[in-house]
Amino acid sequence: MHMTPNTCDTSTQPEQFEALECALKIHNHLMDQLIRRPSQSLSRHVRNLQCHIEELELELNLTKITDSSGKPIHQMFEDADTP
Repeated sequence: MHMTPNTCDTSTQPEQFEALECALKIHNHLMDQLIRRPSQSLSRHVRNLQCHIEELELELNLTKITDSSGKPIHQMFEDADTP
């Protein structure tokens, strides 16, 4: 998981970056769980977490956050929502 900051000084907002990092780790874990055992309630949690991640991205002025394959996380959610 790597972040692509726009022009953001990470030292000025360490709490938000830490929160974002945690949210992304949880997101990855939930996505793994969803792949193994698809569930509507888990899917709902994943979408709620996505909203939280987007808010943090906006707060931190990040252009986009990608997973390890370089695919935007937003795209992963769209993929997860389609059966």
